[in-house]
Amino acid sequence: MSRVVNMKITHLVRHEIAGRIFRHLSAILFTTAALWRSMLFRTRFIAITGSLGKTTTKQLLGEILSTQYPTFVSIRNQNANRLVALNLLRVRPWHRFAVIELGTAAPGKLISAARLVRPHIAVITSVAEVHIQNYRDIDEIAVEKLTLLDALEEGGIAVVNGSDPRLASLRRKSGCRVIRFGESTRGQFDLNAFNFSARWPDRLKFNVFDGLNRYSVKTNLVGDHWYASVLAALLAAQACGVPLEESIVSIRSIKPFDARLQPVCLPNGAVVIRDEYNGSKATYQQSLKVLAEARANRKILIASDLSDDRSKPKQRLRILGRWAFESCDLAVFIGEHTHHARRGAENAGMPPEAIRVYSDLESAAEFVRNELRKGDLVLLKGRTSNHLTRILYALVGDIRCKRPVCPETFLCDICWRLGASQEARSKLVPI
Repeated sequence: MSRVVNMKITHLVRHEIAGRIFRHLSAILFTTAALWRSMLFRTRFIAITGSLGKTTTKQLLGEILSTQYPTFVSIRNQNANRLVALNLLRVRPWHRFAVIELGTAAPGKLISAARLVRPHIAVITSVAEVHIQNYRDIDEIAVEKLTLLDALEEGGIAVVNGSDPRLASLRRKSGCRVIRFGESTRGQFDLNAFNFSARWPDRLKFNVFDGLNRYSVKTNLVGDHWYASVLAALLAAQACGVPLEESIVSIRSIKPFDARLQPVCLPNGAVVIRDEYNGSKATYQQSLKVLAEARANRKILIASDLSDDRSKPKQRLRILGRWAFESCDLAVFIGEHTHHARRGAENAGMPPEAIRVYSDLESAAEFVRNELRKGDLVLLKGRTSNHLTRILYALVGDIRCKRPVCPETFLCDICWRLGASQEARSKLVPI
């Protein structure tokens, strides 16, 4: 017994020492990043946050600004505090602009990163029930997002979504200029969007009105909900001095971001729309709307589970089953609670033969590989932690990773454990 106790004590001591070292290194990182930020007095910083669409907004804005000026864009979706600090250290004095994404998963987390960036322009894309399990309600999420404005430099600009009810009533802060974008045919915002079209295989296009002129905007994005990200990028670029007409031209060539409703063509002619990064209820509703409205020979849903949901698996997966009935011809559910999704789909009226359930990724991938044919449209949707990306790569070749449980929270594309060959990767063609 004493040996077991000694082992537990040793483990706790090691854990405490490791924690202290980690906290010490984090403090050094933040101090270094803050010092470096104070030296970058010629660079204008743009910080982007929001419950949905911030990564795509960052990419769009970064691409627009890069056509005009030396611009730094934070890497992928590295938006947590320590990763924000690392991205600040990547900014160089010759960068005219630095576009930094900021995220938060709990109250009080955003402000420390925001104060580190000290942006000249702050962009808030939306407020939704993402990470809701860590907040009292959606209003507390809105309060958290708005703390970004507290870190604005004197004379800074706030670019906010006027169509979002929790951002629409935002008052002008002392020394801060507020400009708004949103959906409107009456020109009530600084930049207005209307006349949307985005039914697959068509991509998002719409009209904008800036109070004086109307323009036609064409994008490569899938789904009409992306209009908010496009408007945010256009309005922020305009605040940086880029004429609206030039930004609209730049937008046309920008591809969807990885696993954010990103269409990929398979060798057999089927198309997979990757949306397996975010599994929140809001993103499920958006992506399933895309699938339901799409034009395709056959529509297939491959789904795991929802994230950021307080309900029990039985409740949320039966809802998912009902959504599947409303949006696809064939549903493939993956995970330990998939029988609830099956029940929800059957109760809604989906034929039993149109529903498949699997407990593991390998079995699901084998079925899908044998089932897919030319003209099929597949929506790959789930939580990052479910790693549905493995199914995509298994459709075009062998992969090495068979981990039943994986603690990583990033896409498998950049994970060395995936083991997908270069030949297999070349067969996945983003379109």
